[in-house]
Amino acid sequence: MSIRKASFAGSWYPQSKKELNLIFEKELKSLSHRTVKETQVAVLPHAGLYYSSRGLTHLILNAPPLVEEVLIIAPSHYYPLKNNEMVFGSFDLYETPLATLDSLKTEFADQRAIITRAVEQEHAIEMILLVIAYLQNRQNSPIKVASALLNSVTDSDVLKTICEQVNSVVTNKNSLIIASSDFTHYGRNFNHTPFGTTVDKTVLQRVRESDLRIGSLLKEGSTNKLLEALNSRDYTICGLAGATVLSALAKQNSFEGEVVDYYTSVEKSKSYSNDFVAYLSLLWG
Repeated sequence: MSIRKASFAGSWYPQSKKELNLIFEKELKSLSHRTVKETQVAVLPHAGLYYSSRGLTHLILNAPPLVEEVLIIAPSHYYPLKNNEMVFGSFDLYETPLATLDSLKTEFADQRAIITRAVEQEHAIEMILLVIAYLQNRQNSPIKVASALLNSVTDSDVLKTICEQVNSVVTNKNSLIIASSDFTHYGRNFNHTPFGTTVDKTVLQRVRESDLRIGSLLKEGSTNKLLEALNSRDYTICGLAGATVLSALAKQNSFEGEVVDYYTSVEKSKSYSNDFVAYLSLLWG
């Protein structure tokens, strides 16, 4: 039996089930109301839980009453994928401190050991698994999970092919498709300083405007402009390829989208740093 272990428990987030539940429950209390009822498609952050819990909790707040299948599409931070290559993990179970999740079997599951390691080592998948496990516990019925890595989509033909692939994997009406993505990574450590190397309110505002422009394109399904952004290399949004796929799928299904949250690590830590990351949560339903 192939099991994806919780590799980042105790470092990126607490190992304690009780502590994890308290984190999400605290975030739920701080969020005012549901904005997208019965979410079907979502873009969510994947930073360490201190930073990402707020953005992730919007899915808990807006999830449908029953979820049976989830596909997570994440960027590959540690393994260099080819252009337009989407690879699927091959596991029987996904472990988290909150619960164990069953696998959603797919014909596209990649049996290569190097791909298995890439999916095992990918925090962008594991952080999403936490919120799925929380949903499974809440509804008290199993959720099957499939996981995929995708770093690039270069043209509309490729986008169409990947959308068809996703549609063949997730066939249950009680399903969620999630793109795991942090937004702009800013600063010298990320080799991205278009608005200056010293971060202040002006820089934060300009990054916000840039990110929300992309968020608006995703919400509207403006895939041609999104493909231009992907190919321009002017952005440091790590999961933009997966988010673009979901944008296309949402438009195909006439889902209505909403950017439900946007914030940065500067706001979360309440201290300025010349290197920071932005987080955006976008839901369609």
